[in-house]
Amino acid sequence: MSHRVLPGESLSAIGERYGVPWREIWHANRALIGDNPNLVRPGWILVIPKVGRKRAHIVQAGETLSEIAAKYGTTADVLRDLNGLANLHLIHPGQQILLP
Repeated sequence: MSHRVLPGESLSAIGERYGVPWREIWHANRALIGDNPNLVRPGWILVIPKVGRKRAHIVQAGETLSEIAAKYGTTADVLRDLNGLANLHLIHPGQQILLP
């Protein structure tokens, strides 16, 4: 799968659109993007890697959904929707959070 970068888009926004962590998109396109993942040019055609296996994170005491999301290059809203959580502020130690 590929994506043509539009003006104003970031790897994070593109990743959210396809459910792929921005870091994976960056690594798949490192030859084009280079060392600065914040420098993405409109018109570039990026490869969107397939995420073939389900990944998960086990919640540790004191973690928030926002912290977990940041760790994996996504947002709390994406994790909430993916996991069917009614309240993104209510997670428990030992809970499995599916990752995009």
